[in-house]
Amino acid sequence: MGQQKLKEIRLHEGELNVMELLWSNQVLAAKDISKIIKEYIGWEKNTTYTYIKRLIDKGAITREDPGFMCRAAISKKQVQEIETGVLIKNLYSSSLATFIHEYFDGRKLSSEEILELKRVIDGMHEKTLGRSSCSCFFFTHRRLYTLQKRGIYEIYASFGSAYWDPFISF
Repeated sequence: MGQQKLKEIRLHEGELNVMELLWSNQVLAAKDISKIIKEYIGWEKNTTYTYIKRLIDKGAITREDPGFMCRAAISKKQVQEIETGVLIKNLYSSSLATFIHEYFDGRKLSSEEILELKRVIDGMHEKTLGRSSCSCFFFTHRRLYTLQKRGIYEIYASFGSAYWDPFISF
């Protein structure tokens, strides 16, 4: 089996165990992977080598000689993007908004988690528009908005900077 395009590489749980070791250590001999996995997961040497061979065939690992040294050929971020994309496509009809709504519906988030999510969305908004997301409304004081539907409190500290949020109705 030849190397597949990165967008086609799908990894399963057992394969992810091997990949996690390589992402953490960058390069490991197959015998060391086998020893570590035996200790923590309980797989026999042949099972580990079978997974390593599958990963090599998929193009997720490269093998270097001498010493059967293994190196990840795909990053953890790439795998996360692939698997998340497949999940959203298959379970949420390719709708990121539906996924986010369903995932957070009924969950209690800390104010720190909410602020971090806001920072992520603001950063995406800036990249998409090529300008600051703070360009539509000006606030001079801290604002506390309550999303009563979910019981989530969001704090927007602008301290005189401009801020626009399309998700909050005034």
